[in-house]
Amino acid sequence: MSDYYASIALSMSKSWSNFFFGAMDPAGTVTLDKIPGSFWIPALFVRIFGFSPWAVIVPNALAASASVVVTCITARRWAGPSRDSPRAPSSRRRRSS
Repeated sequence: MSDYYASIALSMSKSWSNFFFGAMDPAGTVTLDKIPGSFWIPALFVRIFGFSPWAVIVPNALAASASVVVTCITARRWAGPSRDSPRAPSSRRRRSS
């Protein structure tokens, strides 16, 4: 965990003004060079659970896991089921008449 990004989440969790404007110091005078939205979720976790390494890292890990699931679902819908899939329609099945 980077001390820089952890301090940003901590500062944003202390004040709503810092939260919305992405200020990285307690006085709210120095702002981020990135959009503050990328730090909102870690800042909320720090505000709810207190400052700890897992409170800063867990939101990013959850987002990464969710993006893998969304990518898999999207790829499966876009490409269709594989031929080896048990749910794939079989061309060998006989139709009963």
